[in-house]
Amino acid sequence: MESKYKHAEAYCLMKYKCEKCGKTEILWNSRDGVTPFMINCEKCDGHMQHTDWNEDKRIINYIPKIGQRVFIDMPFDYYKIYCRVRAKMIKENVEGNTDTLQKIYNNLITEYNKKEPYIIKI
Repeated sequence: MESKYKHAEAYCLMKYKCEKCGKTEILWNSRDGVTPFMINCEKCDGHMQHTDWNEDKRIINYIPKIGQRVFIDMPFDYYKIYCRVRAKMIKENVEGNTDTLQKIYNNLITEYNKKEPYIIKI
């Protein structure tokens, strides 16, 4: 049977487990979009891996719990700030770079993809 969603993880609750401290966490994907295989662990700053894929559970109208992390589409306002910070890092750290800060920013901002996943905490 063919799914009406483009991505298998659309609207799913998904388990992530930290490779460093062992913490597990359930995140909800609030959209029909891809999710990363690895995310940062809030407890130890290690890396959490999406595990037990076969246990992902689709709940379209899920109501997240307070403190739960949720995947959303990348907010444009966040991306603009991220690009400013990234442009500054490039300007200061890329040897031989002669582009202005504004030009670097303008190049980065054109790569915006609103379907890029972003994590918020409820």
